[in-house]
Amino acid sequence: MKDFGQNTNPMSEKKLAGKFLVAAPNMVDPNFAKTVVYIALHSEIEGALGVVINRPSSVTMREIFEQLQVPSDGEAADIPIGWGGPVQTNHGYILHSVESDWAVTIAQTETVALSISRDIIEAMSAGTGPEQVYAALGCSSWAPGQLESEIARGGWLIAPATNEVIFSLAPDKRYAAALALVGLDESPDLEPLAGAFTSGVVGHA
Repeated sequence: MKDFGQNTNPMSEKKLAGKFLVAAPNMVDPNFAKTVVYIALHSEIEGALGVVINRPSSVTMREIFEQLQVPSDGEAADIPIGWGGPVQTNHGYILHSVESDWAVTIAQTETVALSISRDIIEAMSAGTGPEQVYAALGCSSWAPGQLESEIARGGWLIAPATNEVIFSLAPDKRYAAALALVGLDESPDLEPLAGAFTSGVVGHA
């Protein structure tokens, strides 16, 4: 846990931290097709870092508790862990609602934070963690300018992030819900985007 094409809504001068990246319906990159990424950090100098929120894995918090030797017999052990992206896949990232302070919170808005420290894991095991949690292994990161280029090529749509989509909807419902935030649905009639996107493969490790 140490480390954790033409856009229909073009990116403005504002940073993307605290927003969703929604894969364009015709993106064919197998890593990111039909994904929703919560962008936690973004700057022109350092690039961007986010967590995919709609790719389940077979891992649960029970395995994390056992690995860290944190005792837990409660419901938290059954919390599923998602695939957060292809970077640092042996590191955990916890998206959560904002009620308390944790030792290492690397990004925070008024409603969502991203933490990577052991204390939040211990609190979850004891039943005193955040009210809303999405846990993931791995993250998605982009080098400076890379994400902006992919957005300009039509690979990603930008949507406002909501706690409901992150924490309340089932993972298989999140992509359609995120598309709806920008007024789109999953159209089977769009032509595949030319070229592969390398989002998250080149970036901070």
